[in-house]
Amino acid sequence: MELVEDKVVIVGVTGASGAVLAQTALRMLDADPRVARIHLVITETGIRLLEHELQISGPLAELPERILVLLARRERLLRRRPARAQSPLPGFS
Repeated sequence: MELVEDKVVIVGVTGASGAVLAQTALRMLDADPRVARIHLVITETGIRLLEHELQISGPLAELPERILVLLARRERLLRRRPARAQSPLPGFS
């Protein structure tokens, strides 16, 4: 099966909880060489969800980068912790 390059993916955040899932999906899509562009659609309640669950806020145009930067920081912190203190899920300790 041939891999298709230059995929365009749309991710929606509605505010129905699970901001960490949207964050993880964005990280994985951003790292995938087959994905050429990611469109992020966030409802008003989705914005409140990001603020509440991930403490991410700011202008809409900056939210995708803030989501990815926050995840990268958390992953660096988890790598610095002793193995027994690491959580199997990002964002949980």
